[in-house]
Amino acid sequence: MAAQKKQDYVVISDSIFSHGYIQELPLFPKTDIQFKFRKREPFKTYRIEEISEFRLDKMLFQRKQVSLQGEPKTVFLELLSDSVKNASIWKLNMEVNKYFIITPDGPEELTKENYKALLLKIFENEELEPLLEISNLKDWPLEYVSKTVNTWQGPRTFTKAVRVSPMFGFASLQNKFIIPDTNVPFKFSSYSPTIGANVELFLNFLRNVSFNIGGTWNAVDDQITKTYVYGSSLEDSDFFLDYNLYRFPLSGRYYLDLNPNKFRVFGQAGYELGVLSMDNSGMYVASRKLSTIVTQEKPLPISSNYSGIKLGAGVEKYFRNHQAILASLQFSNLQSDVEDSITALEFLVGYKF
Repeated sequence: MAAQKKQDYVVISDSIFSHGYIQELPLFPKTDIQFKFRKREPFKTYRIEEISEFRLDKMLFQRKQVSLQGEPKTVFLELLSDSVKNASIWKLNMEVNKYFIITPDGPEELTKENYKALLLKIFENEELEPLLEISNLKDWPLEYVSKTVNTWQGPRTFTKAVRVSPMFGFASLQNKFIIPDTNVPFKFSSYSPTIGANVELFLNFLRNVSFNIGGTWNAVDDQITKTYVYGSSLEDSDFFLDYNLYRFPLSGRYYLDLNPNKFRVFGQAGYELGVLSMDNSGMYVASRKLSTIVTQEKPLPISSNYSGIKLGAGVEKYFRNHQAILASLQFSNLQSDVEDSITALEFLVGYKF
């Protein structure tokens, strides 16, 4: 790390506050500080006994006495969180960082084995247990836990910042287009299984607003017969469609707790792209006029690319492992650059990892 701007400072001999430049962060077991008051002068080495506090960029460090492997050590600890119930979380910067919580009883090391039970005991809030279960011993999760305690307003559903959900279900699809060589609109309705996946990124501190990106697949192979009048002819038409539909939604979700960490519901809205891969399509037409019957085959005006809105709502049931099963009803209305469109109404079930 290069020398920082002059917002860096050191506190020398517990009383002399000096702005200047710190060369780099010392990683334990190194504890010396390279500091200079002015940019053009050389760095001077200060021992840990001489420095009680320093700031490097936005990081605050203080000299502390801790126990490492049963031996007392004087080290610089970085403050990770504001004080919570007379407790604050600190980090010892080294090749593999160590973490400590400091209370009026002194510092205690947080380890993979003890940190969940220890934080639950110190913060005196059993409602934090679901959050601690999905947290780990890293900077950002510990800062999030501390901020949650400081802003506590009651129980809420705790979830990981990023979730992945495979999904499957069943869709009612409708292709709308104008019958070739006529101005007669037609709706081709069919049913298809849906297979897909969704990646969800929570955007806010409460983790009740998320951005979602995903993909789904449907397959249609169906045939419909329709009789209609066009001009002075009676048209008997046999329509057939065989295609794969790939959809890529970008959407936002808003969650509302019904029972925190057990049940919650969500509403969803966004934008969706659709790509239709046609295997086979067309129509056979028998035109009857007086005693004359003319038969012919025509292609259908089905596009390949679509875009439009996506709406949905659903419910989630959380388990003790903090994963969840979800059920949702989704609606898509996709338009092409010409006059055809696709609508989809589908019921989906997924598992949120």
